[in-house]
Amino acid sequence: MKTVTKTFKLYSFDELDEGVQNKVLFDWINFEIEIMNEDSLFYDCVVEMEDMRTPWFLAECIYEKHREDIIGIIDANECLFLKNGESFETIESLGEKE
Repeated sequence: MKTVTKTFKLYSFDELDEGVQNKVLFDWINFEIEIMNEDSLFYDCVVEMEDMRTPWFLAECIYEKHREDIIGIIDANECLFLKNGESFETIESLGEKE
């Protein structure tokens, strides 16, 4: 058995550069679009884009209308990121595993 320890520098959303923050937001929005249903907080944008017959602008509409909502969700969940904006999953406690 080998034990490997690696150290990562992790950043909160606010600590990221503006360009990287936008990458994080659009990554999050694109994930949300993949799983979105009528109960989604952002479904109003789907309806608006369908009414305008411009579904290709859905991500931009969500960004414009719900940017602060998404940042609030990211902050509330204490999400951490690598410097390039890649999401970093953390596990507080794995417990005893053999």
